[in-house]
Amino acid sequence: MKVEGKVRVHMAERIDHSSDLQWLREHRQEHLGDWVALAQGRLIASGYDAAEVYAAAMRFGVNRPLLVQVEPREALSFGGW
Repeated sequence: MKVEGKVRVHMAERIDHSSDLQWLREHRQEHLGDWVALAQGRLIASGYDAAEVYAAAMRFGVNRPLLVQVEPREALSFGGW
């Protein structure tokens, strides 16, 4: 832990999610609208409630899954003004 003024900075290990992103590209259409928890290029849990999907991944023993809500490729994100 590093202290910078009043802020504590916790350096976490970097996780390579490239295989998870590849899985998402290949399986997006199968899980539209779902929240998915991915780890090491594998689907760990999926469903409509992010908290439940995350909790299921934790119960499975995955401490830091990639948690993503799957949207159609055409979906545009809105960033505000």
